[in-house]
Amino acid sequence: MSFDHGIPAPTPKSRIHGSLLGGAMGDALGYAVESDSIPGIRERVGARGPAVFEELPGPWHFSDATQLTLYTVDGLVEALEWANSGVGADVNACLWLAYLRWLATQGEDAGHAAPAPQPRWIDGNGVLRQRRHPDQDCITGLATGEMGTSVRPVNPGANGAGTVMRSAPFGLVPHITPDAVYKLSADAAALTHGHPAARQSAGIFSLLIHRLASGEGLRDAAAGVTAHAATLTNVAPRLPERLEAGLRLAEKAIVDPGELLQVLGEGRSAEEALAVALYAVIATLPADQADAQPAAHFRDALAVAVNHGGAGGTAGSLAGNILGALYGEDCLPAEWLVALEAPEVIRGMADQAGDGYDRRRLMLLQASQTSSGMTPRRCRNPKMVHPRQNPAKASSDAATTRMPRSVQAAGAAPAANRSRAAVETAAPIPWAKRLGGPGTSFAFPSRGVITLTESSAKGEIRGPKSSRSQNPTAMAASPHPEFATAVTTASSTTSAAVTRAAYSLTGLGKANREAMTQE
Repeated sequence: MSFDHGIPAPTPKSRIHGSLLGGAMGDALGYAVESDSIPGIRERVGARGPAVFEELPGPWHFSDATQLTLYTVDGLVEALEWANSGVGADVNACLWLAYLRWLATQGEDAGHAAPAPQPRWIDGNGVLRQRRHPDQDCITGLATGEMGTSVRPVNPGANGAGTVMRSAPFGLVPHITPDAVYKLSADAAALTHGHPAARQSAGIFSLLIHRLASGEGLRDAAAGVTAHAATLTNVAPRLPERLEAGLRLAEKAIVDPGELLQVLGEGRSAEEALAVALYAVIATLPADQADAQPAAHFRDALAVAVNHGGAGGTAGSLAGNILGALYGEDCLPAEWLVALEAPEVIRGMADQAGDGYDRRRLMLLQASQTSSGMTPRRCRNPKMVHPRQNPAKASSDAATTRMPRSVQAAGAAPAANRSRAAVETAAPIPWAKRLGGPGTSFAFPSRGVITLTESSAKGEIRGPKSSRSQNPTAMAASPHPEFATAVTTASSTTSAAVTRAAYSLTGLGKANREAMTQE
């Protein structure tokens, strides 16, 4: 979109509000007619166009697509809050905990193995606690109580549209690279959907939003992400095929819903839903993008997306996200805003996102997005300072940080078979083991925190040793004398971090940042 004729480009805040509100509008319109038969939808919408939407009784209820989109925003905001406090967060863990809170609002249980996240502002909004035909793959994936990853995803065969419908917020985060946007989105998709097409479709959709929010034109952005999809490693072939088919079909302008259904499908899989939304927004765009009227384009595109004869709510939600990111709030029809359910909740989450995203110094999230997922790129393990939990207390209690400060040799001693570690080590609670909490150490990729339990002077036999058990000991067997050591430790109390899995290997924490500046 080229903003000529003296029209200023939308502000980042306007794009965030426009994308979230626009997605909710498209979701609500599709949700309102999804119970109708295909002939019934065409009779209500197809013949009269978007004007019929004004006649729908208000308020327009949105579905789980908007609920999960807002919980995605909340997970990203929580990661920013931890960064603001000096603790680099595991972003995907924050998102998982946010989705678990949504799962609880739907009356579902993730089981005793899953953590019990602390409530946040978003949980107190009754409209988000209502069950609106939630995506079953999202329910079953979260109900396992396991945190899926791109390496070990849950629901390996799930390829529904539940990933793309919640992924617009990743593209609205500024100051991070496109690669980081894709990775954040695809990793979050693995929390519920294991099929490669579902994860890749979510990442490509987030990249499209990112390009539009950065000021790129609609046709250029759509062509760019379609070309990029074909270059993905181990790409699911149906993804680039569907996207290319959607762009070719859009060149014909608006086609009959039957042809759309035949070429692109019903939009129930992730790649089909994205292709239908792309077709809807491009087919209704004037040949000269500068001549587009934002509100008129928004109305026409949503009418096409909802009226295609398949999953109209999902396609409408994606189309609304796309146009809101392109035009900002200017494209939102005022009368539709009045009819939309709980716009203040959506605006409240958009404000939180805008306030957090405006802090550029917090937006170093890409530093945590490495090829292995969470292995530090900028820190060396001896300088890592991490909270440690007490297994005898609730995980919401404050944690304690301990780090060896000095080591002194105490002279020769007879050979020892066992010696106690100098720093007390606490065993992690069960779910922390899976998340890679303090006191755990796994093989590559590293998800645990290596805690120094003993350090020795140069030339000595013992330490450092990583702790993996509740009662670690340093073992040594030698016919030669062994030097004993005295370790001086320093302790400090941090804010509660275990419950929200806010343990970082990124180097963003205060202590780590100070350590790096001393190099």
